[in-house]
Amino acid sequence: MKKRAQIFTSEVNSRLDPKLTMIAMVKLDAEYRQTRAALLDAGIAMTDSMDALYREWRWRRDNSKSVAGVDRGEAASADQWWARHLAQFRCLIDPMHVAARNERARKDGNAVRARPNPVKGRSSVVLDRTE
Repeated sequence: MKKRAQIFTSEVNSRLDPKLTMIAMVKLDAEYRQTRAALLDAGIAMTDSMDALYREWRWRRDNSKSVAGVDRGEAASADQWWARHLAQFRCLIDPMHVAARNERARKDGNAVRARPNPVKGRSSVVLDRTE
């Protein structure tokens, strides 16, 4: 048995105007392109992940078609899912997050690293334990 909230949201989504769902798709598509360009400008290498999620969103939206046309409830659900992901990607270009990444890079650049090779002049001694 469905809960009241599920019944309500499915009824609301099924009554969505097709024009509104198309406008939402166009807006989300434009927002994707703007966010992707901003990530590239900021030098953040997350576009592969973003592109994969974009393809998933398009697939979910394209497969939400039923015999009677577009299942607007499924399309709205896919749009909400994609909008949440876009918000996470926008956080990556938020000035506070950019400043924190720059500070971390500065600290990492100043860190003293252990030497990967042994000190010259010392030879490694291999002991034979078979005796």
